[in-house]
Amino acid sequence: MIKFLSKIAVITSICMCLSCSSSNNKPVFIHFSADSNAIILSEINPVGLLQLKNTQADSITRMKWVSVSVDGKKVSGQINITGDKLVFTPNVPFQSGRSYLVSTPLNAKFGGANEMLKGKINYQLKPQQKTLQR
Repeated sequence: MIKFLSKIAVITSICMCLSCSSSNNKPVFIHFSADSNAIILSEINPVGLLQLKNTQADSITRMKWVSVSVDGKKVSGQINITGDKLVFTPNVPFQSGRSYLVSTPLNAKFGGANEMLKGKINYQLKPQQKTLQR
């Protein structure tokens, strides 16, 4: 009886882990615009994008959505929602030959099935980061 119950518990646990797929948690696509004058974030979760559009945000709040830095210093600029994309336009143009670190909490998640099985789920969201070379 104990073996049977333990088998059911293991099967149930596996099913629960597999049902927690990350198919709806695609990473945000971060890239320079065609002319490299702005950074574009696309493939944002539609629910999160709708919440961003409905938020009457000032520039300080919007800077929490996207953070751009170079050599450890934040780059100041404007963030606008254009269609289904966020566009970061710096106050001073991006310099050629520099690396820019872009960080965003959009589409972030606590962890997926792999992290759950390995016991590596954290209580904090991990922002997505990408380094772009101009």
